Amino acid sequence: MAGLTGALSTFAADASVLARRVPPGTIRRTLRNATPHARSLLLFLTPVVLDAIIGIANPLIYREIVNPSILCGAALRC
Repeated sequence: MAGLTGALSTFAADASVLARRVPPGTIRRTLRNATPHARSLLLFLTPVVLDAIIGIANPLIYREIVNPSILCGAALRC
């Protein structure tokens, strides 16, 4: 994993990579190649998206529990 992280960081450091334009038709070609794998992609992306939603929801729930106790005191006299 460390090797992959290092390789990806070199792309961000190279200004010529950031200035390069994506050739026309790349998105269309990518979608055409991904179409046969749509079901597998959906089966993969569904739990990933659900995990992201749960990851976002947890701090929001904790905020609703903790903030009133901090703002109003432990006795919740508000």
